[in-house]
Amino acid sequence: MQVSQLIFKINTSNGSGSAFYLKQYNLFVTNFHVVQGSKTVAVENKNHDRFVGHVVMVDANEDIALVKTEADFSELSEAGFSSLSNLNVRDEVYVLGFPYGMPYTETQGIISSPRQLMNGKYYIQTDAPVNPGNSGGPLVNKAGEIIGITTSKFTEADNMGFAVPVDTLLEILEIYTTQTPTQYSVVCPGCKTVAEDSNEYCNNCGGTIDTTLFEEKELSAFAKLVEDGFIKHGINPVLARTGYEYWSFHNGSSLVRIFIYNSNYVYATSPINKMMSKSMPELLRFLLSPSQQPYKLGVYDGEVFLSYRVHISDLFSEKYGEQELERLIKLSEKADEMDHYLLENFGCPLSAEAKVA
Repeated sequence: MQVSQLIFKINTSNGSGSAFYLKQYNLFVTNFHVVQGSKTVAVENKNHDRFVGHVVMVDANEDIALVKTEADFSELSEAGFSSLSNLNVRDEVYVLGFPYGMPYTETQGIISSPRQLMNGKYYIQTDAPVNPGNSGGPLVNKAGEIIGITTSKFTEADNMGFAVPVDTLLEILEIYTTQTPTQYSVVCPGCKTVAEDSNEYCNNCGGTIDTTLFEEKELSAFAKLVEDGFIKHGINPVLARTGYEYWSFHNGSSLVRIFIYNSNYVYATSPINKMMSKSMPELLRFLLSPSQQPYKLGVYDGEVFLSYRVHISDLFSEKYGEQELERLIKLSEKADEMDHYLLENFGCPLSAEAKVA
């Protein structure tokens, strides 16, 4: 399906969702609830390349957000649209995106209702599963045309998926092209004028605007500490965020994850290689040796991991904190070194989660 090249993942400090690129507008479209609390996000393609995205306009009432990046996506094709008036019950449709932050998937279903009334608004209802992480991705028809924006905010509905109709999106895009906001802005729910300043009342119609829509979610003290460490090591924290107090990113070929475990310990860990070697005894001796201190090599589920663990209190220690943070973040450099070492010296293939150029 050609439209699949237009599907991207959105990562924030709150979690992840899906999005799709519109070449004709040079914008990424997603749900508002995917980016809520963030004005800067990471836009990730299926090759795990990430780009800084700036949220330029949100319509919370319609659950739509528009994101711009400075990256060049001109090689991508233009998206096609199909109007709500063309939809019929039992039409074949597909949900495209990244459910639960997993790799890209396409799920098939049919239209159960082209105009299902939910909370005072009409949605497209489908029997195709729409899970957290799918939010913001497109619902497309058999021809690959976008017919809606899938949303998982109706979690109480079992075996049902819903999408904001594309007609609503086109209205939002018309507002964007007419008013051309250049920074984070909010659409007035009354007159649809774009507000760039956090005022309680709309300058155009006097209607009430929810000023909390302008607020960014504050990072925890722990997250600020870790991200300050990222900055010192030349890692853009926005591109590393994949959830609350959770970071995952590639350094070279290796995927690195940093997270809190059991409320007490902070882990940095990387799946570096598959546990396959023609010289297994030599490999095992190497893995059991203390040669990579302070990091540890281990094996789980057929893969070799490089890890480091520190008690969270030690990161805030005046005596040890700076050293422990340094070790935690520099695991990413060690992982990129070790995966190639194991490949070249023991013939261990790179992990399935490695990023290969």
